[in-house]
Amino acid sequence: SHYYLYFDRPELYRDLALDAAQRTSLEADRAQFGKTVEAFHVYLDAWLGRLVARLPDDTGIMIVSDHGFSAVADEHRPGGHEEAPPGILVMAGPGVRPGRIEGASLYDVFPTLAAALGLPLSRQLPGHPLAAAFVPGLLDPAKIPTVATYETGERDMPRVAPPAELGAEIEKQLRSLGYIK
Repeated sequence: SHYYLYFDRPELYRDLALDAAQRTSLEADRAQFGKTVEAFHVYLDAWLGRLVARLPDDTGIMIVSDHGFSAVADEHRPGGHEEAPPGILVMAGPGVRPGRIEGASLYDVFPTLAAALGLPLSRQLPGHPLAAAFVPGLLDPAKIPTVATYETGERDMPRVAPPAELGAEIEKQLRSLGYIK
């Protein structure tokens, strides 16, 4: 969305300070890039569907975005997040209550995930578990164990491998971006 928001939602740019040359430049590329954001959402949705299909039925899922996007008067990078709406947190699975949670912040994501997994929460964390996101009684903040800090000097490296076909696709994409030779 940093680069393609204009092509997806040109009406957002109606009142922005883009001069005629900038608008002409953007419009020249609209036919080519007009469906880019939508196509990427379809692509992500397909991958999420494949991932969810492989998970046991008792698995919870969290999808997080750290920010939304807003129109910016810059023809080379017309999507920004300085004035954008906040990100989203979508949760699904056993014990997750349907509906909206108001007042949550990005800082609440990790404490919610950790508490849902039964892990103790560091008292240093700025956020809190979103107990209201779960059915009543499932996540009682008063019963969540705490620790003073997570900093113990040792690092735990999880040993979880992605499914073979997912790993191969990720490797292919990283190679195409030049991160792996």
